[in-house]
Amino acid sequence: MGMFDYIICEMPLPDYPEGYEVRSFQSKETPHQGMVTYKITVDGHLLLERVVSEWKECSDSPTGFIENELSKEWVVLSDHTGSFEFYDYRRHPEYEYEYHHHYEAGLFRYKAIVENGKVLKIIPIEIKLPRKLSNEEVVDLAEAREKAWEENKKRMVELRKSHPSKTQKMVDTIDNLIHNKPAIFDRSDLISILNNISSTIAEWRKDNDPWYEN
Repeated sequence: MGMFDYIICEMPLPDYPEGYEVRSFQSKETPHQGMVTYKITVDGHLLLERVVSEWKECSDSPTGFIENELSKEWVVLSDHTGSFEFYDYRRHPEYEYEYHHHYEAGLFRYKAIVENGKVLKIIPIEIKLPRKLSNEEVVDLAEAREKAWEENKKRMVELRKSHPSKTQKMVDTIDNLIHNKPAIFDRSDLISILNNISSTIAEWRKDNDPWYEN
């Protein structure tokens, strides 16, 4: 999923569906991408929540430290110009986890146009309401997922054959040395195979494992 920032929007959102409470949104196009919070005020000012904190030793914490928040304030981003999208996924009111495949999530996605820290316009990009699927749709989606999985599996097998990694090449070479042994197998054949395996591993280590020490 990756990192994202939060957007609190107090400015009116065009085409926002009736009956749905406006919650905080997420964005992967804001500058920080570190789980920080922005706010669009009702009059369009873009603010950033600036949190000042310090780390203190704490024996009860799994890491040995705990973050102590010292202060928090909203900062006006008066020098910010550009645009960013923000979105919110919504579940169907009847959603049950046990039957999650019977529901399709809704998506409310917008774009904010910003000039010198002022949001000039908010544009609806995609407004899709959550919905409950029919039994026929559930079956069709399951079949489509299975087909997509088989096609992706076939592509990955072909990619493995045509572009193996260095490690995969090494493993394939060793596997061939072990299984493609002569029909009449004696001690000299064994020594030859073991030497070839050792050389293959040494060559791989030279390129991929520079810190190895025997």
